[in-house]
Amino acid sequence: MGLGGRGAVLAWACGALLGCALLRAQDLSVWVELSCSIAADAGLASGRTLLVELRNPGGETIRQTFAHPGHSVRFRRLKPGILSACVTDRAGGCRCKSVDLYPPPEARTASFSVELKPPAPAAQAEQLSLVDKANLVIPQKARHEFGECQKDLRRGDMAEGVRHLERALAIHPEYPEAMSNLGSAYHMAGDYTRAAQLFERVTEIAPEMYAGWLNLGVTLLVTGEPRRALQAEMRALKLHPDVPFVLYQVGLCHYKLGEFAAARSFLERVIELDPCSATYPHLSLARIALAERHEDEAARLLREVSRLHPHAPLPPGMKEIVTQLARVPQR
Repeated sequence: MGLGGRGAVLAWACGALLGCALLRAQDLSVWVELSCSIAADAGLASGRTLLVELRNPGGETIRQTFAHPGHSVRFRRLKPGILSACVTDRAGGCRCKSVDLYPPPEARTASFSVELKPPAPAAQAEQLSLVDKANLVIPQKARHEFGECQKDLRRGDMAEGVRHLERALAIHPEYPEAMSNLGSAYHMAGDYTRAAQLFERVTEIAPEMYAGWLNLGVTLLVTGEPRRALQAEMRALKLHPDVPFVLYQVGLCHYKLGEFAAARSFLERVIELDPCSATYPHLSLARIALAERHEDEAARLLREVSRLHPHAPLPPGMKEIVTQLARVPQR
């Protein structure tokens, strides 16, 4: 899991950071490609310019290009994994869909395709640029340090990237993106206390930045504070009510609190919006089914995981659920 973007988003599921737990060791010579077909705008000319991105489970953009509704784009030489394909317009509307890009065993190459629906056109004319007023006060030197951090992270140099974040915050202590990324670095290093402090500060200086609330909830849940985590995630949900990962985190908090009915509603919504999500919501639902002694439902959910991810490595916790089901006496 890397840092990056406008406030890195931590992806956490089944007790492990995604990207650390879900990616199997792949032969470096295995490559895949993905064709993204953009649906046409109903009743509109295909003049809208759309940004098409591929993002890893943590929200980092790894590839991007531009396209118009009704057209297709192809991303080549991708590593196997579960990625999100996202379409964004200039007004800020965005729609994403997760895609499993794990090829069959022994395959050296594989091609995948996905159809993406563009976001609903905004009522107002498309904006050429979206300016965050809070960003206008950030000195250029601090921005430069943040940019250097992104370069370091793309090279895989986490330590140097953290040093640039620290320099950016020394120049401008209330730089929310730098603070959020530094909090993500502390989280991944296991320093949850410091990470939570930074995320709390992000929510104070930039309460409209949903990544701050989301990451705070992720860290609080890891440290065994599901009630506080739920409060933070509900703030993120208010800002982005239909983002699958936010819905998943809210469902996970309810699950940890033993509030199974509430958990189920949010997890089922994740499946409705993004069935191939790298969070594997089916597994959390299977755990709830087992807790409620609905073994047949748990088995059905596991079969659905296998159908959606036929060649992916076993996600964290699936083996444990299979073992539990095997111990249930046959009726």
